[in-house]
Amino acid sequence: MEGKKEKLENVILYVIYNLGGRLESRTKLVKLLYFIDKKAQEELKSKITGVRYIYHYYGPYSPDIINAVHELEEEGKLIEEYDPLYGMYRYYLAENIDDENDIKLSEEERGIIDKVLKDYGGMNAKKLKERAYEYLSDKKPGDIVL
Repeated sequence: MEGKKEKLENVILYVIYNLGGRLESRTKLVKLLYFIDKKAQEELKSKITGVRYIYHYYGPYSPDIINAVHELEEEGKLIEEYDPLYGMYRYYLAENIDDENDIKLSEEERGIIDKVLKDYGGMNAKKLKERAYEYLSDKKPGDIVL
């Protein structure tokens, strides 16, 4: 049976795979995962990733996401690159990652993620933060938001 850690890793891989194998900004990654779990909570009555989001400096955040990114990097499935000029992280899938064989998600989960990527995947990190703040107007730093 797949655990929470593996599920989170698979969602991260699926998101980046479906954004062309590249994602700019840690903030964008975290916000997309938040919107995926928010949508899953509404439609499936449970989150896909299983992580707990807290209200942080840039909106919803979970350290579990960053830990999963580092784990994927150690496994050779993901490359995390820091750009000091722009002060942001970029993520690239390893060339050997194949959606059919390497990313384990149900069709229902893929459908939820695909909807969120259609609605939010083209937004930059700033726009995603603004959109997330719309749902969090009554929250303060440290509050659990999802």
